[in-house]
Amino acid sequence: MSAKGKILRTLAATTPHLVTKFIAAGTLDEDWEVTGDIAKSGHAQGLLRYHLQTINAISALNKGAKMIEVTIKGRDTQEKTQRLKILIEPESQRDLDKLLVSRIITAMREAGLRTNYTLDMLKAAKAAGPLTRRLSYQKFRELEPLHDLEVIVTIHR
Repeated sequence: MSAKGKILRTLAATTPHLVTKFIAAGTLDEDWEVTGDIAKSGHAQGLLRYHLQTINAISALNKGAKMIEVTIKGRDTQEKTQRLKILIEPESQRDLDKLLVSRIITAMREAGLRTNYTLDMLKAAKAAGPLTRRLSYQKFRELEPLHDLEVIVTIHR
């Protein structure tokens, strides 16, 4: 809210046919560790799925979606603003959460972008088991990390 009480940004907006969820700029950059409901320093930095669950975008998907619109905005290392818009038309209502995360990661990689996570975190993820979306160290170095990443997920029912 502004000093005059005007709403500048909403964190969530819901109508019977439209749900909008918002990951605030910079939230993905924070070095959080997921331990139950408590966030400590550590492993969730740059982790899209965790932050989408935190804002209840995943649970909103479970109620059905005809179209999912994702708008991504962030700053690269040269402080230029990068924008990306993704439209997803689900063919079925199964595994919409996996579809959403997969399409976001795929679109970002195709654009040469990634969330802000470290090489150590990538090494730890690879050591924990096979990655669902493979990423080589060479490709990791080629992708531009985005800071102050803002993600808006709009679900059309």
